[in-house]
Order: sequence, then C-alpha cells, then structure tokens
Amino acid sequence: MSKTTTSKRSRWLVPALVAAAVTAIACGASPSSGGNPNGPGVDTGDDSPAATSHTIVLQVTGAKGVSKADITYGVDVDTSQDNGAKVPWKKTIKADDYFAISILAQNMSSSTATITCQITVDGKVVKKNSSKGEYAIATCTAP
Repeated sequence: MSKTTTSKRSRWLVPALVAAAVTAIACGASPSSGGNPNGPGVDTGDDSPAATSHTIVLQVTGAKGVSKADITYGVDVDTSQDNGAKVPWKKTIKADDYFAISILAQNMSSSTATITCQITVDGKVVKKNSSKGEYAIATCTAP
C-alpha cells in the first residue's frame, strides 16, 4: 500500500476514532453520575449550584522533524479538525459541564520522530500520550 493511500485512509480514520471514543464516553454519562441529561448549560429547574467554567488546553508537540500534523479535537460530541497544522500546536477552550475531551494528532512529516498530545484542565495535566513513527497517531481522551 502506498503512503498516499495510507495517508488518505488515515484522514478518515482519525475522525471516526474520535467519534467512537466520544460516543462511548457519552453513553457512560448519566444523571446519577452528575451529568446533565439535558446537555451542558441547560437549566434543569433544580437549585443545584451553577456550572463551573473550565479552561481546557489542548496541545500537540513533536520531536525534531515533526513539523506538521493532522489534528482532530473536541469537547463532548463537537469535534473539529486542523489539517496540516504547524507543530507545536495549542488550542484553549472554555467549557461548562463537559463529559469528554479528546485530541488525536497524526504526524504528517516523513520523520520517524515522536508526536505527543496533551490535555490540561484548569492548569492540571489530565492526559498525555505519545506515538513514534512516520504517520503515527497519538490519542488523548479524558473524562
């Protein structure tokens, strides 16, 4: 299989993996676990404390040689892509009542160096993962 075919397949694989991961985490959320069945920020009519705003920082870094990456990221079921992003890459998101955060970063350089993803919530690193190799994918998912 050629690198071009592998790269094209990978562009479809990454969003599919994100959707599957977020859906799996979402299915585990329930009112008894503190999740809001009406969705984030929806008034349930009870006297619960107000939602707390969180600062979520998503980052992708790479060892020397990793200059570009295809990045799929999201909070809850809303995902976005930044294809051909320059590495290092960083995105800051504000969110209330989230149940899942995900980021997938695929090394789009011909380098066999390491690519790393990291999720930080309110200043605390909650997930960090690395993958090494040409077209390697690093995946981070956090509840």
